Amino acid sequence: MSEREVAEQLKHERDLIADELHDIVAHEITIVALHAAVLDRTEDVQTRSQSQTAIREAAVQALTDIRRVLGMVRGEENLSPERVSSPDGITGTIAAVTKELGQAGIAVTADVPADLRLPSASLVALTRVIRESATNVLKHATGAHTVSIVLRVERGWVHLTFADDSPPARTAGLPASGYGIMRLRERFRLFGGTFESERKSQGWVVSASLPLSG
Repeated sequence: MSEREVAEQLKHERDLIADELHDIVAHEITIVALHAAVLDRTEDVQTRSQSQTAIREAAVQALTDIRRVLGMVRGEENLSPERVSSPDGITGTIAAVTKELGQAGIAVTADVPADLRLPSASLVALTRVIRESATNVLKHATGAHTVSIVLRVERGWVHLTFADDSPPARTAGLPASGYGIMRLRERFRLFGGTFESERKSQGWVVSASLPLSG
């Protein structure tokens, strides 16, 4: 292996580990921060209990994910980009974000083909879009009440739309790095697909498309 190939492989592995760390910090820690804020401002017993449960589950998941990333650094975990971030793929990822957004008072509707079959790389890319979009709703889309997730396979392409109904100019006050969106845009470009995230009249809309071959 040439020196250039070694350098490219090292960069690729660093990017994968950075993506994993970003997912942990952006997703699980966002949940902890938001529900900690809920505990500060409510005395309702049921609401406090739900937030405490959400914090506990997110913290446990973050610790589990951190151990896995450390395993990647030590060479004990596979660094393959085809590793699926959710063990249940699209269905499991949607179920997880539906629960997390529901705990924040945001209802999720999902329209996904029951017999969906996707290449591993496409599956990973799409689950990351769903996770990143859900995180951004929690962090920035204060005032959102509903989220819609629609996935379609048409003419050799898979199309994902993730939309919320948040009003403009309202955020939860949590910092934004822009890293997740940047990496998703880059990933979809490399796969020959498209990725857009923009505010429209009805709220934020994320649109992602990938060819199923090539």
